[in-house]
Amino acid sequence: MFCRDIVKSNTFAKKFSNNNKMNRIRITARITEVDDASDQLITLYEQSAAVKGDGLLKTIFAEMKSLSDRITEAICRDKAESELESADALRDDEVRRLSSVINGYASMHVEALAKNGATLKRVFDKYGVKIVNESYASESSLIESLLGDLADEEACGCVAALQGVPEAVAALRAAQDASNNARLAYDSAKAQDKSTASATEIKRLLLACINQKLVAYLNVVRMSDAATYGEFAGLVEEEIERVNAAVASRTKRPDDDTEAPTA
Repeated sequence: MFCRDIVKSNTFAKKFSNNNKMNRIRITARITEVDDASDQLITLYEQSAAVKGDGLLKTIFAEMKSLSDRITEAICRDKAESELESADALRDDEVRRLSSVINGYASMHVEALAKNGATLKRVFDKYGVKIVNESYASESSLIESLLGDLADEEACGCVAALQGVPEAVAALRAAQDASNNARLAYDSAKAQDKSTASATEIKRLLLACINQKLVAYLNVVRMSDAATYGEFAGLVEEEIERVNAAVASRTKRPDDDTEAPTA
């Protein structure tokens, strides 16, 4: 993800110089918001020379970087899975539409149309609409076989002779190709994901790292050594406030999901 440039200002240090404790990120922040916030916090840490010598912060941010990478991978995997499901549903619809068109012609009382429709129906009925209930891989294989049979010389002539059937076959071909591409994207995302944890599960771990470790630690050290930690803590607080403001803007009762400041 792309990190925004964050302009440092004395305002942050001044704001953080009082005794108010830093708030945590709201637990109802979206997965993508938590992911983005972690990216920004990591960038702030990497750019803050004053705190780079702190061993505990180094450990916290190493954990945060690992979780941030994992949640990004999980988001990509979840998105790819959703797109695969959508592509598969569209493909199922095109199978049903082709079946309806062919059955319509096969039942017509116009002999020429009914004859061509009956020929195509015999081809289609070898597979049937039931193929949409097969596993993803089996359905893909069966649709490829169906399209191959419809491209045979006799069937192809019947397809061309019936208005609307070429378009229905082409639509199924396009849906099959789109589904195949979605499957490739899903397999690629899944292969890159080193864990089986969902984005929601990793979000919980990432929030714990930020709220219970980073924020809790900064709330202590900024009091004992404001000269070293004050500016960095102020920048962290600014990022957390940005996320919480986004949550509050879409929440009717924004205080309902606010976690108490860390001790």
